[in-house]
Amino acid sequence: MESRSLALTIGLCGSLALHGLVLLGSVVVPFVRLSTSLPIEVVPFKPRRAAPPVAAPGGAPKPPPETKVPRPGPGKPKPLRPVAPVAEDLRKVGPPGANITVILRLALLRTSPHREGTEQLLSLLPDYHTLLDGTGLRLFDDLSALLIATPDPRDVAATFLAARHRRDSRFDRLAHHPLPGGDPRRFRALAEDLMVLGQPPLLDALAQDADSARPWLDALRTFDTSNDAALQVTIADLSLLVRVAGAPLPRSISLSVSADASPRVRLVCDFDDEAQASAAFLLWPTLQKQVGLLAPLFAGALDELSATRHDKTVDLFGRLPERQVATALSLAKLVSGAEPEVAPVAAPPAASQ
Repeated sequence: MESRSLALTIGLCGSLALHGLVLLGSVVVPFVRLSTSLPIEVVPFKPRRAAPPVAAPGGAPKPPPETKVPRPGPGKPKPLRPVAPVAEDLRKVGPPGANITVILRLALLRTSPHREGTEQLLSLLPDYHTLLDGTGLRLFDDLSALLIATPDPRDVAATFLAARHRRDSRFDRLAHHPLPGGDPRRFRALAEDLMVLGQPPLLDALAQDADSARPWLDALRTFDTSNDAALQVTIADLSLLVRVAGAPLPRSISLSVSADASPRVRLVCDFDDEAQASAAFLLWPTLQKQVGLLAPLFAGALDELSATRHDKTVDLFGRLPERQVATALSLAKLVSGAEPEVAPVAAPPAASQ
């Protein structure tokens, strides 16, 4: 039973990496729960003070080194195995108490074959429309990076946004744009190319350059410059979001994904103790084989991911298949319940007299 529970735990983390990419809490878990018999429960969020970042022994995990693939014969060298992007703990760039933090480097996704699917997913989020509707601004044309952070994904007013953008007077006008529905958040420019959206107390602390907010402000000013991943996600206190019956969840997970057609991906899972991490690591090959049974559409999706373990940390890295990533993006929108956009039908031409 314990082995199966740990397999389900790592399976959930793998599913987060494969299916979510953006809507981790509101899309991925419902898909897994509906498509398989996994005993996964979405738990009500109870905002609490976030736990301090958990640092892996020896510092942050390092990307796996490039390794040469064995050659079948002389004169036929194969390319080096690509390095997965670094999976960083993003809590330092989010506001205090944020347990879910996402960075999207739109400048990298702009030419990705997954650009359309990514924007379709983002359009399901209320703040996509808060930022763009009625402004004439376009996500990929006018923004180069987006930070999303929240202590509770079910409360839109709790979400903090930071947008790196090209210099444009339309962004200046956002600072005076009140939000509908009693949303207390406000826009504020932190620089000519950096606009944030958040609760007034947070914005006041940033504007006043308070000592408590200075490290966060410094991190915000460079949030999109320290990594080559198109997507980064950190979920801390994972048990606040989901619960797997009888299974220990990682204390935190950090995900990074490249903009390639077959994305390079890295998922770092930090457990509470070495026993949990060791059991999860040993079950990884079994899980890779079972994916096709749990979700036939994604059979073989994890075959190119390798696993390593260091103390309490399990590190998964490799590539995801292009076709199945596109399927996951489309399926995530389907299970979210979003109404499909229907193109208007042109009226038939009038009959000639």
